[in-house]
Amino acid sequence: MKEIILLKYGELVLKGLNRSTFVALVEKRVRNLLSGVSGSFTLRYAQSTLCIRPSEDADVDTAFALMKRVFGVASVCRGYECGKDMDAITSAVREKAPELLGRASTFRCNAKRSDKKFPYPSPEISAICGGAVLDAGCGECYYSSGIKKKLLESGINAEFFGVDISKDALEFASKRKSGIKTAVASLFDLP
Repeated sequence: MKEIILLKYGELVLKGLNRSTFVALVEKRVRNLLSGVSGSFTLRYAQSTLCIRPSEDADVDTAFALMKRVFGVASVCRGYECGKDMDAITSAVREKAPELLGRASTFRCNAKRSDKKFPYPSPEISAICGGAVLDAGCGECYYSSGIKKKLLESGINAEFFGVDISKDALEFASKRKSGIKTAVASLFDLP
């Protein structure tokens, strides 16, 4: 899975006939900043976003820090390219979640699809990806089974995982027949 850097343009998209001039200036600034970073980078502009693809040997951390200094950019974020289907996307989320979330106790999954032909709208992508991660300290899976039920009623089949230290609670959870995969484990020693 390839890491990328995304620069979201702010008011540049409102510049009308001068937009191409402003976009060219931003891209020139980005190229100048990246010229001092080890490795090579390719840039591609589409739909108010500049996608920066680093080579395998590129210093992505330094490049990311430098991109925060580009004037005219509304936001800078790191991302990962994956296949354009929900299985590939949820696999990427599961693979990268521990690294991205660290020791956070809560998180929010927010998807913004640019391809309107993709079969799922943004809220459903967010729900599926968020549900594909983990209910840590799930107990009897009361909340996660309720969320899963609501998603199913909306036509979304999200994959849920639950981990708890209490074997008894997970045995009760299995009686719910919610389809949530569970494991007995400490949050400090996840399987």
